[in-house]
Amino acid sequence: MTRSALFAITVSLAACNTNTDKRPAPAPPPVAAPAAAPHPDKCEVEMVGQLVVPPNVPPTAKLAAYVVDGDCAADDAKPLARWEATPRGVFTGEIFSRWGADLTVCGAVEDKAGAPTTTWGKAEGVFHAEKSGEVVFTDFKVPLTTRPKHAFPQPAPGAGER
Repeated sequence: MTRSALFAITVSLAACNTNTDKRPAPAPPPVAAPAAAPHPDKCEVEMVGQLVVPPNVPPTAKLAAYVVDGDCAADDAKPLARWEATPRGVFTGEIFSRWGADLTVCGAVEDKAGAPTTTWGKAEGVFHAEKSGEVVFTDFKVPLTTRPKHAFPQPAPGAGER
């Protein structure tokens, strides 16, 4: 067969193709996303805040901030840290909490650690501890006011040391 005859047959066969479906071929199935890396058991949390001290509190008063996994004002709170604040109420510290914890921060005027006090308060909201590396919470305030007498449970020795 000659080259021109083969060409004619090829053109004829192409013309006989009755497939009129002009839809595009289906998309390939999506590639599965890689599995997320497991997170650590603990989350490193750094905090810098300020106790807002009422004007009637003497400048020599002992001020403390408590960081708790859960409600810091609860009688059965389990504090992760107790940090002393400066006379102006500024406190800073670092803890390792459980991953995903909702932390709260309370502050108090205390004669000594854990002593009952009527001047205390709680920061607004929660501080969520869930980030690889370090999560930092800064510039938040804990307003201290006169309230019913409350004694804050103490953290384990060495917990939340700076």
